[in-house]
Amino acid sequence: MKIFKWIIGFLFAFLISFGLIMGFVYLDPVNNFVNHNITYYCIYHLFTMITCFSIFAFLSCYFVPAPKKYAGLVAVSLSFLFIVFALYVDFTDKYFQGYVDIKFFINYIGMMAGLSIGFYISYEKFKNRGWGAPKNLAKNKEVY
Repeated sequence: MKIFKWIIGFLFAFLISFGLIMGFVYLDPVNNFVNHNITYYCIYHLFTMITCFSIFAFLSCYFVPAPKKYAGLVAVSLSFLFIVFALYVDFTDKYFQGYVDIKFFINYIGMMAGLSIGFYISYEKFKNRGWGAPKNLAKNKEVY
């Protein structure tokens, strides 16, 4: 049953953060933030990446049962796999011309910052309530 709660917790966290990303993607063409200026691009995409990835890391810790530290580590690991896959797709694209611009760094720095912020916020929230493994009871102590 505990494994089912972990799977459902990660699924809910992923769906909520994916829904936020889709909302931001829909909002971008409506307001044409990208076409105005590189500053708008930086602000908009940094906000989007940091918000969505930090929410994924935090909600994965929030929805799963204790120990929540491992849920945060799994969320960060899954996100790193996503980032590595995205880097692979970016560099093996047939339209890749051999240079990396500022937009590339903005997107990937935002992802890393979001994961770090989300993991830290979940640590601060759950450090006294299920962050680590439950403490072992003394061997001679009886539990009723």
